[in-house]
Amino acid sequence: MRQLLLSIILVFSTLGLSSTAKAEEISADNMALLKMLDEAVENKDLYQETRKQRADSFRMEAHRKTGYDRIIDLQQSYETFNRFLTDSVFEVLNEIKQCPEYETDRNLKLWVALSEARNYGVMGLYSTAFMILDQFDPTNYNRDIKLHYYNTKHAISGWLADFATKSAPEMAKDLKKEATQYYDSILALEENPFSRTLVRCNILFENGEYRTCIDTLLAEQERCHPGARIYLYALLADSYMNIGDIENSIKYLALTSIHDLEEGVTEYMALPILAEYMNDLGDNERAYSYMICSLDDANTCHSSLRTIEAASIFPIIEASRSETEEMKKIYQRNLYVWGTIVILLILICICFYFYEHHRRIVLLLDQEKKHVNDITFLAEHDELTSVFNRRGGKRIICKALEKHCAGYLCTLDIDLFKRVNDTYGHDVGDKVLNIVAKQLMGLDNHIVVRMGGDEFSTYCMSKISKDEYIKQIEKMFDSIKAVRLPEMGDNEISVSVGAVFYDGSKDISFDQLFTEADKRLYMSKQVKGCALTIL
Repeated sequence: MRQLLLSIILVFSTLGLSSTAKAEEISADNMALLKMLDEAVENKDLYQETRKQRADSFRMEAHRKTGYDRIIDLQQSYETFNRFLTDSVFEVLNEIKQCPEYETDRNLKLWVALSEARNYGVMGLYSTAFMILDQFDPTNYNRDIKLHYYNTKHAISGWLADFATKSAPEMAKDLKKEATQYYDSILALEENPFSRTLVRCNILFENGEYRTCIDTLLAEQERCHPGARIYLYALLADSYMNIGDIENSIKYLALTSIHDLEEGVTEYMALPILAEYMNDLGDNERAYSYMICSLDDANTCHSSLRTIEAASIFPIIEASRSETEEMKKIYQRNLYVWGTIVILLILICICFYFYEHHRRIVLLLDQEKKHVNDITFLAEHDELTSVFNRRGGKRIICKALEKHCAGYLCTLDIDLFKRVNDTYGHDVGDKVLNIVAKQLMGLDNHIVVRMGGDEFSTYCMSKISKDEYIKQIEKMFDSIKAVRLPEMGDNEISVSVGAVFYDGSKDISFDQLFTEADKRLYMSKQVKGCALTIL
């Protein structure tokens, strides 16, 4: 598939369309955001590797468990892979199907079927997705399954409407109307306040009340959970585009794209639209870089809609890099461009058809590859807690430092851990280690490492302020203290943390940062209780 993508790019590089650049300037604030986006594009592979490692950690942890604890970890792995690696999504769902609980739990079967339908929708197999959804009668299900059903039906109808916009506008209009009608059902079931606000803002947007939509979203911006900001930014970008505010459109498209690259493929149209803006403003290098990144994401996700949308824009971006004389020749080949696109899409469908029918042939190779990956995983992960061990964690953090990725390195150890082992036994000590590891894995965009014994280390690559980082650590403190082990009675688990911020401006080694963080850990240990000391 990657070779086919390169062929598409090569064809478009010779057959693209042209666009006239406009001599407009970008504000200093937006230019700073674009530079942050450039860095995110450059580090995309690192972000995706971290995300895949996290999904695999949940998956490996599930293999150590039974019952619904196993299913919960597999569902977390599914959520991490979702709309990022579609093949891995199906693998995780198939593992859930092998669990004994799947045969007896009707709600679990419904959840898996809806998740499969959503994944088929991501891949552009809309008829298969709707065939699954048509078997559902939402009136007979519990609230969670109903909400999952209506969200899935709304999403797939919207994607199909986007797919049909250019080739069948009337059908696209009906599909868009059908997608919108599910908002009332979602509102009736959704309990999360921000999600309800987001649905209402989508209704305002569909009704053309863009100013009211913008005012509502801006009021919610500070209260919005970091993981949900991408949806808020994307809707703000769409609203500003519809009222002709280019400056704010660029701002929120850039913020959407940064979150997209750091946290996974979600709002896929932000980067191509931003590429169009850059092309119109005469910044051809950025336009080309963003477009290549978007095409690569579409290929990674096996998303046909993303490929079509990006491929339809790519000729415009590429044409701006050509000489004027060559542009005139390209204009004469426009008909051939679209004929080539159709042929390439047919070839993609044929490749996918043969891929499905030859899956059994490559099954042994896939199993061997999985075996090698499992060995690699075990070599770099701690057997007890499933987080990175010292060797694996140090390797991936060093890669981030070599690329000058700014972030926070912290060292952490468990207070009075020897007393826990001596008093309650090593089995209880192991439970305490797993509790701390699980809370650390819950931190957004953190690389978690067990350095040895009761000592852990993390590296946070998110673009957050010191205050936000401190809030994350304090929230982690509260989560750890809230856990009670029956063997320990009323005794709390507490940890001490030392942290240091690296701004990415100069070369620095892992050992240098670790030494500084360790000094702060020693200061925190003097406080005796959950404490953080940060430089």
